[in-house]
Amino acid sequence: MKIWCIADIHLGMKLYGKIDPVTHFNTRELNTLDNFRNVVDYCIDNNIKVLIIAGDTYHNSLPTPTLQDEVNKIIKYASDNNIHCLILAGNHDVSKLDTSVTALKPLDTFCINNVVHTKQFKDIKLTIDNEQVRFIFLPTYHTGDEIKSITGSIT
Repeated sequence: MKIWCIADIHLGMKLYGKIDPVTHFNTRELNTLDNFRNVVDYCIDNNIKVLIIAGDTYHNSLPTPTLQDEVNKIIKYASDNNIHCLILAGNHDVSKLDTSVTALKPLDTFCINNVVHTKQFKDIKLTIDNEQVRFIFLPTYHTGDEIKSITGSIT
């Protein structure tokens, strides 16, 4: 089984970009969205079954609704093409408030097939092409002792 892993997309970073007169997006955001779509197209073309997004999809925890919509469309496109998207929220995706949801919360709200998103420790098993595979999400904000505690209990 093929797995592709990306991280630190940082959608919403606008430095050195200009406003595109047609889409009204910042050109740097457009380039990053195009690259993200290219990753999904590559996964589709190369029969990659799992796309792991290992944090920092967004540059901050409050992206514009328009940007969120574009990202959700790309993830839905991957899902519709039978790619399992495993998304761990990174420190840029999460507000400093413990009670806050991540910028990726709409993915949970709408229960998109083949999409798993979390900002916390999560242990899941997926069956892909008749093979059971286990994935363990370990957020970056866990301490070394917490990780030892969690991984020590995994069997």
